[in-house]
Amino acid sequence: MSHIPVLLEESIDFLRIIPGGNYFDGTYGEGGHSNAILKNLNKEGRLFATDLDLGAIEIAKKNMVDNRFSIFHSSFSNIKHLDIPHLDGAIFDFGMSSNQLDDPSRGFSFKNNGPIDMRMNTESDANLKKWINNASENEIEDVIRQFGEESNAKKISKKIIEVRQNKSINDTHNLAEIIKSVSRFKKNKIHPATKTFQAFRIFINNELDEIQKLLSSIDDMMKVGSRLVFISFHSLEDRLIKNFFRPKEINYPRDIPINNEIEIRYKALGKKIRASKDEIKINPRSRSAILRAFEKI
Repeated sequence: MSHIPVLLEESIDFLRIIPGGNYFDGTYGEGGHSNAILKNLNKEGRLFATDLDLGAIEIAKKNMVDNRFSIFHSSFSNIKHLDIPHLDGAIFDFGMSSNQLDDPSRGFSFKNNGPIDMRMNTESDANLKKWINNASENEIEDVIRQFGEESNAKKISKKIIEVRQNKSINDTHNLAEIIKSVSRFKKNKIHPATKTFQAFRIFINNELDEIQKLLSSIDDMMKVGSRLVFISFHSLEDRLIKNFFRPKEINYPRDIPINNEIEIRYKALGKKIRASKDEIKINPRSRSAILRAFEKI
């Protein structure tokens, strides 16, 4: 399946691209959003991008031969430490690319059998196979419950330990069957392994921590009037974004005769946006996408 960028038209509209501006794509993937941004830039404009996946870096080097474009093999959370200027806009699509999901060797999906790896950055030492065959039952349960919001976490973690005592867990079909064996599988519902696979992927790649680091540093990179677009794919990501950009109350000590104030550094550009029925029909993976956009004031 070829990769279709999610909420592409809406993203570009919210960025309100200045032709000679500086822009950042924090999750290059297969270049869908980057290509659209470049089309709206003139010869003075610049686009910078990051991706942890070496496959994405190779795609960019092959397809993006443009002196207005630069890409770094890095997490977007390192944005302050990259050689880039202050920005007029940035986009972060936290979804996975079709290349990652459809490649069995990456271990992200149980639809095709492959090793349970799940690393975004294949140069990283941490992979799921190593962890799941050594972690304690409590550690596994905590990860499934926290990052998958899976109510069946205790049964799944207990079954993993039980199976692991006889043989190591090495492939995605094996892991999915273990989860399915202690779950109720209703037709027309998501596969019972979906939330657990999500949990393991988030944990192995420190995905929520990376978003937190990004949010704590992004403001220093943005010009007044610049715009930020975030596309999340589950409630844990969306909650981080929503809470971070919520107006914050400044509390002064009681002995200082000043009323508390509300600090607003960014204004939300409308409510959250979801993919249309037409987009979901063309690209089913967009059904869980949530877009939020903000402007620095």
